[in-house]
Amino acid sequence: MFANLDDEFLEAVLAAAGIAVRLHRPARMLAPLRRAAEMEPLHELVQASLVTTLAAAGHRAEALTTYRVIRTRLADELGIDPGSDLQQAYRRILRVSAAPAGFAKATRRTGPGRRPRTARDG
Repeated sequence: MFANLDDEFLEAVLAAAGIAVRLHRPARMLAPLRRAAEMEPLHELVQASLVTTLAAAGHRAEALTTYRVIRTRLADELGIDPGSDLQQAYRRILRVSAAPAGFAKATRRTGPGRRPRTARDG
């Protein structure tokens, strides 16, 4: 019975975290996700969700550290590399971190083939 409750908790936390990230409110789910990650330190989907949510909440350094810790834990305890969900979460952080500052704003404002407005444009 308790195992079922733990499973339901994990499912609820994962679902809520996904919604929170989509609604741009990831910080609300950090405490429950951290608790879930403590409960299941080798559960890759939980860890991937924690990494993704940390990054979405602006905690990129902590997200990268969390990924490195779970990657090491998986290797040391199970002799495996991270699965696809965890690897994708890591790659998303790297892509966002590698984007030049202001790139998204400049691209939206000017768009392809358009020049930025200047004072002369009035």
